[in-house]
Amino acid sequence: MLPSVGLIGVCLECRLLVPLLRAAGYTVHGVWDKCFDSCQKFAAEFNISFYTADLKDLLVDPKIELVYIAAQPSTHAEIAVKALSAGKHVICQKPPSILQAGAEKMVSLSRYYSQLLSSLESRFRFLPTFVKMRELLLSGYCGNVLAAEVHMVVGSLIGLEPYGWKCDNEMGGGLLNIVGAHVIDILSFLTAQKATDVSGFLNTFLCHTARIQGYRSITSDDFCTFQMRCSRGMCASVTLNSLVQGENKFEISLTGSAGRLRVVGRELLGLKFGDDSKEEKILSLQHENLDENYIRHWSHLNTEYYEHFVTGSRFMFEALRDVFDHNTGQMLPRQKWKHYTLSASFEDGLYIRTVLDAIKQSHNSRQWVRIELDKSSVSQGYPFWTGASLVSLDSDKPSPKLYRPLSYAM
Repeated sequence: MLPSVGLIGVCLECRLLVPLLRAAGYTVHGVWDKCFDSCQKFAAEFNISFYTADLKDLLVDPKIELVYIAAQPSTHAEIAVKALSAGKHVICQKPPSILQAGAEKMVSLSRYYSQLLSSLESRFRFLPTFVKMRELLLSGYCGNVLAAEVHMVVGSLIGLEPYGWKCDNEMGGGLLNIVGAHVIDILSFLTAQKATDVSGFLNTFLCHTARIQGYRSITSDDFCTFQMRCSRGMCASVTLNSLVQGENKFEISLTGSAGRLRVVGRELLGLKFGDDSKEEKILSLQHENLDENYIRHWSHLNTEYYEHFVTGSRFMFEALRDVFDHNTGQMLPRQKWKHYTLSASFEDGLYIRTVLDAIKQSHNSRQWVRIELDKSSVSQGYPFWTGASLVSLDSDKPSPKLYRPLSYAM
């Protein structure tokens, strides 16, 4: 018996999630969105029996056991906190929060309710090419990983949509928040190295679209690049670009003392230094067998980014099945999990939020920023706080930083 799911949000990715969840054997019992009309239309399209614009109605429904959060990032922390407090398992999309305070509280609640699942959506971690890449890295294929290079061209994240949270940097929009969060996570997952120093640059080139004109202006970044020095000496360079319409590129390269591994689109390529052959070998090829039900929702985007989202999410939901006892529906002890141990935790989300904020600080100061995680700022005891603080979790008020922001010129 798998937990029934309550979906938070009705965005494009939610339209991809419903058929993926059902194909993996889950029942999507309810959906929430702050706009009742949008919620009603979504429920009718996907034949979902319960829909509401009141979050409390969804969280108190006893038929809903797992909440999947895919709303705007500025609401992630508050919804995750309330869902855990209501006794629900939680999977939250990245980034987990737009402020450090929200990410801290998510970690605090996840530790307090340890009998409940609290994880981040981890699409890239479950892609077969990255699973194979990690296995090879652990076996010593590359030796000591020295350099990481990431180049992604994903097409516009806004497209012809009306003005919404993706257009607003303060609400969690932009390439760095939406895509960069996954890049930071997958590099840490593959190499087991954390960023210690970062430098970044962000820019918004296209401030208007055909549907966003006049007094409204896009403030979220459509181009960003950042560099990271990591805990065991690795250096990483990342470039994200959503300006080139019709062109898509997805490449992650890891070079070590003994070889190089590259994921290019669906292929995993490898080159061992010292071999007679100087050409890369195809070590893994990811086959996409996608149903037309999925393709019709994202084909107009023409991007491998959403193709990877569908494939990674499919493998993630299949792995999630092993987390629960199929007779009682209860979550099993973590040591009995099989493949879902690959997933990202709320602690991983806290690290991601820290790095994202440091990159933004570097952009503003035009200097490198050193990251020093301060675990003492996360509550170890009774984690509750006042309702007023919940409302302002992701407000514009400054929050305590989990790193000591030592800026310095290089």
